[in-house]
Amino acid sequence: MNLSVKELLSRWPAVTKAAPSGWPADFAAVIAVQSRRRGWKPSPKQMELMQRMTTVLLSPRREGKQ
Repeated sequence: MNLSVKELLSRWPAVTKAAPSGWPADFAAVIAVQSRRRGWKPSPKQMELMQRMTTVLLSPRREGKQ
């Protein structure tokens, strides 16, 4: 599932909370700050990581739902 930047950013606060400590949490925090800048767009690599983190961290299986 490929989400738009707008859709990803609307889910980003939940991703930030769900991210495990270390690199994933740091990346999520940096994206949260950068996304507030006027005209900001994620790089292709950032977009790929944002897609994967959103899919993995917010999946129903991870939350114990099915």
